[in-house]
Amino acid sequence: MTLGTMNHDTDKDDLIQLEPLIHQVSGHSSMFVLDDVTVCKPLIGREYCFYRTLPPEMKKYTPDFRGSLQVLLQEVGEGLSLAALPNEQMSSIRSNLGTLKPGRCVRRVSSSSIEYESEGEEETASGAKGGEALSTTHPDTHNPWLEQCHQTTLNKLKQKSQPSNVVECIMLENLTFKYRYPCVLDLKMGTRQYGDDAPESKRKSQTAKAANTTTITLGVRLAGMQVYNKEEKCYHCKNKYFGQQLTEEDFKKTLWQFLHNGRRLRIDIADLIIQKLEELRSIISKLDSVRFFTSSLLILYDGYDPSSTKLTRRDRECERDRDSRTTDTSSRGRAWPESRAGDDRHTQRDKWPSKESSPGRGPKHPTYIHETTTGGGKMLREQVSRGETDATHRGKGRYRNRCSKSPIDIRLIDFAHATHKGMGDSKIYSGPDEGIMLGLESLTKIFTDIRDTVDH
Repeated sequence: MTLGTMNHDTDKDDLIQLEPLIHQVSGHSSMFVLDDVTVCKPLIGREYCFYRTLPPEMKKYTPDFRGSLQVLLQEVGEGLSLAALPNEQMSSIRSNLGTLKPGRCVRRVSSSSIEYESEGEEETASGAKGGEALSTTHPDTHNPWLEQCHQTTLNKLKQKSQPSNVVECIMLENLTFKYRYPCVLDLKMGTRQYGDDAPESKRKSQTAKAANTTTITLGVRLAGMQVYNKEEKCYHCKNKYFGQQLTEEDFKKTLWQFLHNGRRLRIDIADLIIQKLEELRSIISKLDSVRFFTSSLLILYDGYDPSSTKLTRRDRECERDRDSRTTDTSSRGRAWPESRAGDDRHTQRDKWPSKESSPGRGPKHPTYIHETTTGGGKMLREQVSRGETDATHRGKGRYRNRCSKSPIDIRLIDFAHATHKGMGDSKIYSGPDEGIMLGLESLTKIFTDIRDTVDH
């Protein structure tokens, strides 16, 4: 789909340099940061159409769609630079949202590294309480999934853009912007993971994959995750390959881990997640013909938890109960709920990174701990980024108005294979999407069980 022609004579000063979204935990293509509150991704015709014809009641639970733009790819040394050409839609966004900080430049991207142009200064947060300091992720710090995803995307974009070196992208709301330490859960929703246009080979492979994962039984499987460990000052990450191997019980334990910050279980977050899941299910149950094939659900919250220094009575009781169930007092690993007792297969996986695995000394910026599964079923943990002083980034409004935002967010994303009767497809479905409703029901039950286990 072509939405316009790039003027290559445009002044280079007008181009907006793009950077990868460092908090992306899953997906086939990279998201690129345009400014503080906007990301862009390669345009897919069906997804573009879906956003433009989205049922109004769903807009609350999807990223804000902000139009399209063109991105210019240029070879720089051994890598590529990506830059967006301003258009009227971008001007409208900026006029509505005020002055925004542009993304950092992707200086070079080679087969082994992602490099950025650093900007801004760091300073201690004057408003921090209890020794806590605010922080942004260092340019060299990124979720381990990003590099793999980014290299694949660049290769595809380079082929797709020839000979003009221009690709179309859509602009979406940056859902991670409002959080200091974004904890992100990416869940592949529904029981069917292929679109109506999928060839028979794709249908068979996806059906087989679903049969061997929680997709078929729960209507949901883990696609990616990062959760901030307040104790170790690092992110704990899992990818889609990890998610494909989870049993139902393992999946439940992983959601428990998503809510644990290394010091306490975020029951306050669980309550809010449950409320939003129930509301989203109620909305989808009333949607006729809409099918969210291969779509994902993002659940986000802020790992910055100032209340952890002043625990409530219930939290203190939960902490004492949890500590009494921890058998290895010399380890910093956190115990799962009682349901996991005796399951030695998950002993290594369930532990948080030890103190020895954290780099350097003193307060740190979050690093990323990446877990992978070897052929023999053993868990390997790789530290993929370095820590630095735990300080805030004086980023010209990067934390502007964050405190006024909701502490959690839930959005459906990825609509490359979604459909509804307003899209002009030959095949029209009737009634709500039962597959995604099963997934939402499963999630609601699991988060409710986690909450109730702690309450009692």
